[in-house]
Amino acid sequence: MTWLEDYQQRISYQNTKDFLQDYKDSNTFLITDKNLLNFYHKEITKFNYYSILPGEESKTLEQINIILERLLQLKYSRDVTIIAFGGGIVCDMAGFISAIFKRGCKLALIPTSLIAMVDASIGGKNGVNSQDYKNQFGTIKQADKINIDSTLLASLPQDEVANGMAEVIKHGLLASESYYKKAISFSKTELSDNNKYAFEDLIKESIAIKLSFVAGDEDDKGQRRYLNFGHTLGHAIEKIYQIPHGRAVLWGMLKACQLSYKLGFLPKDLFVKIESDLLKLNTFDTSIINWEKISQALLSDKKREGQGITFILLQDFAKPVIVNLDLDTIKNLLREND
Repeated sequence: MTWLEDYQQRISYQNTKDFLQDYKDSNTFLITDKNLLNFYHKEITKFNYYSILPGEESKTLEQINIILERLLQLKYSRDVTIIAFGGGIVCDMAGFISAIFKRGCKLALIPTSLIAMVDASIGGKNGVNSQDYKNQFGTIKQADKINIDSTLLASLPQDEVANGMAEVIKHGLLASESYYKKAISFSKTELSDNNKYAFEDLIKESIAIKLSFVAGDEDDKGQRRYLNFGHTLGHAIEKIYQIPHGRAVLWGMLKACQLSYKLGFLPKDLFVKIESDLLKLNTFDTSIINWEKISQALLSDKKREGQGITFILLQDFAKPVIVNLDLDTIKNLLREND
């Protein structure tokens, strides 16, 4: 069995209650957030659990340490299974904890947001923030089980579904023009009972695309780095301006496409088409940009190499390229578009 085949067998598409039922009598500790605790109180309180406050402010080493100490107080050994029931922040924190508690324990993920289903729960990367910058500390720890329950998305506000579509669109740009067109179409569609199964198919295809980049490169040294498309600038504005990850990445992809065109990688006709699509979806107000703050964030980016900043740019659909750029080039080329 290949790595990819093994990984795909870890992913299920069950109802959440049925998935949790399999863990009811086992050695488990569940991590969630307070919004989900209120909404799924009956299911969550069947387990030993810890709930965080929603938001990036909880994604810190201090909060991780509180949960680790709680595990020790409850006398858990390394055969515990950490269950994450939540969005990307909960999945990241649970993955980090499972990687370091007793030098590693089992991990089961139940992502509850679209962005967590197609991105945070897949591929094993997890991390927490430093005081000033995003995901500065982390590990790579593959989950033992991942359950994708698209019915959970029905409880999300539409803007949170839109937030997740940024990663779906990214997968299309990196891998498939036809999938990109499908993602753009879905980004204009509200999730409902009538189309939830179509969303599930979209999620499955997005997961398959992400895994195709992760396979053979779990450590993020080669082709997996293409998945950082849109994240270099996206992470910077996400932290500085406290905006949702998907919105930040969408703007980051827009800027990466502008760089791709201005540096001669992306043909004009294709650039104009992609820019038009992304501008219609972008909700980040560029008038508030402070490029000095962004520059400082870029210099602290974990993907920085030497004196330059590593960018993923596009030559065409499914043709990403890695380029090392200096800060002045980035600022000078992008400022004219803001």
